[in-house]
Amino acid sequence: MPSCAAVAAVLTCGYRPEKGTDLFAEGMRRWCRHTGMRWLGSLEERHMGCGTVFMDGETASYARAFAQTLMTQLTDASAAGGPAAR
Repeated sequence: MPSCAAVAAVLTCGYRPEKGTDLFAEGMRRWCRHTGMRWLGSLEERHMGCGTVFMDGETASYARAFAQTLMTQLTDASAAGGPAAR
C-alpha cells in the first residue's frame, strides 16, 4: 500500500461514540499503522433512534468542520511534499 494513501471514517451508532465506535476506530488506526497508510481521524455521531432527527444543523456543522479538517491535513501534506504525520 503506498504511503501517500490516507483513510478517514464517518461513523454513527446508537450508543455514546466512546462506547459505540471506539473499537472500530482503534482497528482502523492499527490497520493504517500496519499498512503504512495515514489515519486522518473520524467523525463520530450518535443516532438516538428511528423516531428522532439525525441530520440536523448541529450534526451538519460537525460534518463540515470534519471535512475542513481533512482538507487542511491533505493540503498541508501535499504542500510539504510528503505524507502527513501518522
